Amino acid sequence: GNVFDNYASPRDRISRTCGLFTFFATLETDDVTDPHEFEGPGNAFDTSADAPMRQENLQVIKAWVDGYWFYGTVEIDVEYNGIFIKRRICSLSGIEINFGQDKHRNEYLTTTALELMQESIPEAEEQRQRIISRLAA
Repeated sequence: GNVFDNYASPRDRISRTCGLFTFFATLETDDVTDPHEFEGPGNAFDTSADAPMRQENLQVIKAWVDGYWFYGTVEIDVEYNGIFIKRRICSLSGIEINFGQDKHRNEYLTTTALELMQESIPEAEEQRQRIISRLAA
């Protein structure tokens, strides 16, 4: 596909051709962050917090625990002439995926992936040149 869906899942992938290269953006689960990190003073489960805000925070955390949204990573791979030349040429983690009710809630995932792809072109070209040099040796 060319854009990430409104409801995205880990391992969803989009691709784009940029010049000589085809880039693939894959969504992965960011398993570094855990909902239970938000327990305790000053966090979502803090009983001394303002009641309406605390209730809203608890709903957000519950939705996370229940799998309605998650923190994820956009990983970029690149290929040249159908051969992968670099896996995870770049990535961005800590992205909220499927968060909120807006029907356009995941559009920024595609925008982010396209920006990462564009930023990766110079490194992809360097990697391509390294491979060509090795093959010519």
